[in-house]
Amino acid sequence: MTAAYREHGYLLTEIAACAGLHYSSISKIIKAWEAREEGKYSRFKT
Repeated sequence: MTAAYREHGYLLTEIAACAGLHYSSISKIIKAWEAREEGKYSRFKT
């Protein structure tokens, strides 16, 4: 999903339609993956 969004320019709504999810869910997934890549991942909100 992250690659489709970042590298190929797909819209969140296009990815969501393909995955069968709401676009806001896709946004949250992508943000979590990007945070994990940057080493800022935390399971808990602060």
